[in-house]
Amino acid sequence: MDEATFRHPIYSIGHPMVTQLVIQAFEIKRFQMCFPHFYPRLKQIVAGLIHNLGLVIKDALEINKKYETDKELLQDVKTILFDRKLIDLLLDFIQTNELKSFDIYLCPDILTKDQLKSKFEEFRDDFWGAVDDYSENIEILFFQDMLRKLLNEQGWYLPNLLPDWTIDELLRDYVVLFINYHLYENSSNKIENKNSYNQPSVEDIANSIREINNYKKPVPRTRGSNFKNLEQCDFDPQYLSFNISLMEDSSNFLKIIKSFLLDFPAMRIDYLRKGKNEKIKYTSNQVKLHKILDSLLIQIDRFENQNYGFTLSRADEVVSALISLIYIDDVLDFKLDDLDSQTIQEYNIFEISNVSMGEEKNDDEMLKIKRQIESDKAEFFKNKPNYKISSLKDKIISILNEKEDLSCEFVKVLESSTSKFTHLRITHRDSGLCYELPLKDFKGKIKSKLSAYYIDYENCRKVAESHTPLGVGAIFTAIFGRSIG
Repeated sequence: MDEATFRHPIYSIGHPMVTQLVIQAFEIKRFQMCFPHFYPRLKQIVAGLIHNLGLVIKDALEINKKYETDKELLQDVKTILFDRKLIDLLLDFIQTNELKSFDIYLCPDILTKDQLKSKFEEFRDDFWGAVDDYSENIEILFFQDMLRKLLNEQGWYLPNLLPDWTIDELLRDYVVLFINYHLYENSSNKIENKNSYNQPSVEDIANSIREINNYKKPVPRTRGSNFKNLEQCDFDPQYLSFNISLMEDSSNFLKIIKSFLLDFPAMRIDYLRKGKNEKIKYTSNQVKLHKILDSLLIQIDRFENQNYGFTLSRADEVVSALISLIYIDDVLDFKLDDLDSQTIQEYNIFEISNVSMGEEKNDDEMLKIKRQIESDKAEFFKNKPNYKISSLKDKIISILNEKEDLSCEFVKVLESSTSKFTHLRITHRDSGLCYELPLKDFKGKIKSKLSAYYIDYENCRKVAESHTPLGVGAIFTAIFGRSIG
């Protein structure tokens, strides 16, 4: 296990954060492949909400505070929307109709509880109105009801479906972090390093995890509403409350605990900063805290990995998972230019309405539609080339070479007798360390990670094939074909 391989705080802090992001990315892809036509529209709808909410906050700030420059005002707007996660709060309200906030620096100094709730209700109505407009355009009248039901049943959470980062960015930043793991005490054989018995300084830790720490982390969806923090008499900003509804879905239990363990050190820093962007000293006590929290997170990760279909317990497995996600994105770009995403989505909706919505729609007309869609897909793939794994290799090189710290190239290892390139060599310029990824592993590792789409989530077990779009079986075959390799 990697907790024994890398015996230093950079790994213990960085690994749980990255695995969280990777699992979030796979869930986003599940949603996107179920709704390949709606997903771009969802992005547009939320972008409009962000713009309008920004105007509300801007007006409130101008009334309550004085600014010397527009730049300072707009920076505060940006901080409240994104750094202080007001957008997440709004999207949660849209999905749950519950108002939750733990931000003592927004209310009531800028907006009162009632003012905030009133604006959120307007934006909620705008959101679902836009969904209804979309539903009318594609002529599926029950789309909103189905979407609401699936968001609940599949654990999909609106604040987590639209990240402000890309897989390309995460791959670049993680590879640097992964190589940095090997600068300090470790027993890994992935990268040779003679100076592998040192422990990082506090400054080393802060510098190593800085870029990963800037990524917006997924948040768990929970039941219940807690607005005590808006009532000054009931709230002490020195404390972070940990409340779980007694009616909470048991499947969310570990997610909630994990989120608390990850949020606690961040909220602690936020308290010390008093909600501002002031720098504070990264102390040894904070390092100790991360070590304690990590020992708990490791155990939680073990349970989560068992139920997800693949493991991310090793640092190099995260590299494989990110490459698999790049593969999915590249295949989507390759296929969807020609493939009618609305037709595929209609097929998924047909299956969902039968399976998930509990409706019996096996009449002759619907079966005829299903057979026609399946025939159209078969004809499409009959005359179209499959995606080639060589395209992925070129894509990975291109992505990694955009990072100034990295140099990436194909190489042939000395012990190999073949004339072909055998490895992808990634060099970290500052340290000089090299990570060589065997090209022969590309196909196998991708298949391993994509097996997550063939999980019987009801019984938490792998299956040979998924026939439901909720397991992404139908959409997976339709978009990807049998294209690995």
